[in-house]
Amino acid sequence: MDFVDRELTCVQCGSMFAFSADEQRFFRERGFINDPKRCKQCKTKTAIGRRKIETRVKCSECGIDSTVPFKPRGTRPVLCRVCFAKQSEQPQTGISLVRPADPTE
Repeated sequence: MDFVDRELTCVQCGSMFAFSADEQRFFRERGFINDPKRCKQCKTKTAIGRRKIETRVKCSECGIDSTVPFKPRGTRPVLCRVCFAKQSEQPQTGISLVRPADPTE
């Protein structure tokens, strides 16, 4: 399929921007179906507006001060990166989805 440069209108600021043949090829290779809706300037402004949350917490496991990329609700323990990694390496305990064998069968 031959791609040709196209002019699109930004939904945020209303200005025209180029959707180059190379960009169209990139979109097609990645499986993107829709054309871009915002010009590069508006995309940059939108990305800057989305700030990541960093919350200071005390690790429930080891007690050190740390930061996490979310705001804890207080319903579950919050772990630092090291304790979280240790927990992830250990086999999970709790509810098993496999039904235990019935000794009477």
